[in-house]
Amino acid sequence: MKDFEKTSKEYQTKSRSIHLPFVVGTGKQNGVSKPYILPNKEYRHSFFPRIVDSLFEEPNGYLKKYHVKPHTGIHNLMSSWVLCANMYWPFRNPEGFTLLAIFLKQVTGLDIHKITNMDLEYEDDVKDLKPGKLLGEDDGGMRGSGQTSPDLAIRFSTKDGKIGIILIESKFSEHSFYSCSGYSKTKPGKPINDRKERCLNRKPSGFCLLYILRWLLVNRLTR
Repeated sequence: MKDFEKTSKEYQTKSRSIHLPFVVGTGKQNGVSKPYILPNKEYRHSFFPRIVDSLFEEPNGYLKKYHVKPHTGIHNLMSSWVLCANMYWPFRNPEGFTLLAIFLKQVTGLDIHKITNMDLEYEDDVKDLKPGKLLGEDDGGMRGSGQTSPDLAIRFSTKDGKIGIILIESKFSEHSFYSCSGYSKTKPGKPINDRKERCLNRKPSGFCLLYILRWLLVNRLTR
């Protein structure tokens, strides 16, 4: 992983010098300045040009329209959030959905007939499936901030009319997937999870992400 991380940073630095010579200055993230981090105001140049308006246009861009907070490091060319958007969002159109359905059917073996939607920082619209309900997280969170949200959700339908969803967590060079907020919450004044073994239990407990996935598979995806 260290070799991959080093190679990726070198590649992003070189790519920036070739493709973004007009972006002047070096940005910072968490107080650290690196050549592959753009100045904050230049964050749009982190993204594939054809998806920028779809994501950020005011007031009808996806993030604004659906109240999604992007990652704070979107000006960082090593951002996993940026990687996820650049990799999948270009397919968020009828032609792209058709291609994606063919590919995902081949690699997953699922009966994917048609892609119906794609969401960043996914949150289910069913109240009982909100992170605050399932994971014991604060109700004050939102998609992308203060709650556990899958980076990407791809919804699909099968030939016999069932519906399904593929939840994707995107990582670039991070060392792990980390734990959910409900597992690690210990800040003063915040609810504390005093039974963290529930998050590690492979059986449905009603408290961990595994329960969400199983609920979706048994109930929402097969009806």
